[in-house]
Order: sequence, then structure tokens, then C-alpha cells
Amino acid sequence: IPEAEVKFAMRSGVVDLITVIPTDELDKGIAFIRTLIINFVVDLYEDEEDDELEVAYCKLWDQYWDNYFCPYWLREQLVKVWNVSGLDVAEIQLKNLTSNGLERYNRHFNAIVPTSH
Repeated sequence: IPEAEVKFAMRSGVVDLITVIPTDELDKGIAFIRTLIINFVVDLYEDEEDDELEVAYCKLWDQYWDNYFCPYWLREQLVKVWNVSGLDVAEIQLKNLTSNGLERYNRHFNAIVPTSH
């Protein structure tokens, strides 16, 4: 699968959506995510004279979902690990952690420069 397609799939709002979809709706959610990716692939190669490349990459994505992702990651014991849709936030505190360099810089800068009042 080409890097441009993987980058699209891994950006916010594509494959990561699966972590918040209710477990009883995962089939619909995966179908939606697959459609997002396939639409991207189609748009990416629309200017190509030969549709074979587009068809080949769409088949690779189908193989990824059908032969790897769904059989492995949709096993019940693993869904409980990565899917947070059923968590009760009143009982469990969820933290957003960042490794973003800018956030680290801002924390460091704020620690050494006093704030004016």
C-alpha cells in the first residue's frame, strides 16, 4: 500500500474513528472507514490513464481489512483493549497525553518565564 494512502488512513478522523464507535456498530463503522479510504484512493489516481493501478490498490486495502484487520483486531478480547466507546467516564478518568514538541516547548517556556499580573 503506497505511503500517501497510509498517511491518509492514519490521519485524525479516519482509522482512529474505530476506537470510539460502539462495539455493536463496528461493522457499519468499518464499512464507513473503508469507504473513506477507497474514495481517497479513487481521487488520488483519477488522473491516471490506466485504472489498473487504482483497482490494484483498492484490492490491497480490501486484503488488509479482510485478511488482517478484521480477523485479528476484531476478536472480542482485543476490542475490549482498544475500543473506548463503552467506558463510563464517570467511573474512569481518561487522560489525553501528548508528545507534541510544541506542547513540551510551551511547558518549558512557561516554567522559566514568569507571567505578568
